[in-house]
Amino acid sequence: IQATEKNLKELIQTFQQKAKKFSDRLDHNQIIILARDLDGRIVGYENLDLSSEHQESHSGIVIKIPPNSIYLYDAYILPEYRLKGVWIGFKNKISEIMVEHNRRRLFTFVDCENSLSLKSHLQFGFKIYENRKIWKIFGKPFCFTYPVQHDLNLIRALLNH
Repeated sequence: IQATEKNLKELIQTFQQKAKKFSDRLDHNQIIILARDLDGRIVGYENLDLSSEHQESHSGIVIKIPPNSIYLYDAYILPEYRLKGVWIGFKNKISEIMVEHNRRRLFTFVDCENSLSLKSHLQFGFKIYENRKIWKIFGKPFCFTYPVQHDLNLIRALLNH
């Protein structure tokens, strides 16, 4: 389901450390998708930005979102619900939103240390286009981007990781 002001309180109760972020995201017309278990308890979320650029709060960098794309970010599934279809459910809901907003591509960043997420994205058909390294020096973000060649051996190794 899609988060609204009505279920914001419940979302904040489940993920208290993100209270201000969730509120700010809804205030900026971003979309938060929620996953619930059979008892109706929120067990995960994924954020979507349909604008032309997104300011990353943790790094301070501005991400240019390609035309006709949706930027996916800050997804989380409670550990006991991982590998149980929640992530696929998010992608199904996102496909509906893509049609509704006439978007053709999904755009995201995955932490290369998060092998479960990286493997899931690759299996779902996402492609790696670049590698970004972000440093903060005296509070100012610096981003270095390296293009990635599509090496089939690298993809196989990542999927088997």
